[in-house]
Amino acid sequence: MLICPNCGARNIDSAKFCVNCGAELPDASKEKSPVSQTSETPAVSRSGASLVTVTQSPAPRSHNYSKTPFFTHLAFWGSLMIIAGFFLNWINFGEGNITGLSILSAASNVAKENDPANLGMGMLIVVSVILLSAVICFFYVIGVRIGRGVFAFFKIIPLLVLIALVAYVLIQIRQSGKSSEEGDLLDPANFSNTFEWKMLGVGLYLTLVGSVLMAISRSRR
Repeated sequence: MLICPNCGARNIDSAKFCVNCGAELPDASKEKSPVSQTSETPAVSRSGASLVTVTQSPAPRSHNYSKTPFFTHLAFWGSLMIIAGFFLNWINFGEGNITGLSILSAASNVAKENDPANLGMGMLIVVSVILLSAVICFFYVIGVRIGRGVFAFFKIIPLLVLIALVAYVLIQIRQSGKSSEEGDLLDPANFSNTFEWKMLGVGLYLTLVGSVLMAISRSRR
């Protein structure tokens, strides 16, 4: 049914002019806008049921560290042991104890003193490298953005440095033993009188254990 816009009279759908006032009526076919023209036609399967295709965008990758607590990581405890051992005695003497902190504090004196064997400078480098590696690994484990390659490099450094230090000390002992009139210093009879395990402090043991834990630890995923 068409309504005349001029007089409001009702006309049939096919009428072009109003039966009452003769005014031209609007075309009914132009006013109708089929829903099918504006809406997308859903896909229809052979059974007649409409299929709805849902496109999901891939979830963004998270670049955050694993949600595993940092205190379950071996490198956390290893680096913590090394840092704690830095403030404890490495070598016990009757006159006083030598700690990693005291070695770094005496860096200027070590650099000036005359040391043909460079033992003092060697200990200074060893302590500095071990402490720096422990600090870097500690920050990596607690979540600081440090690359895995950097962690993989520094986690093994303390153990390698300690192994090199032990090898150096053994070489120096053997060389001094050969030049001594008392015989080979590495001989159990002579070496046991010169070296006592109680000379090694708890700080050195903590550093050794912490270095092993760091070396066998894995990167965080």
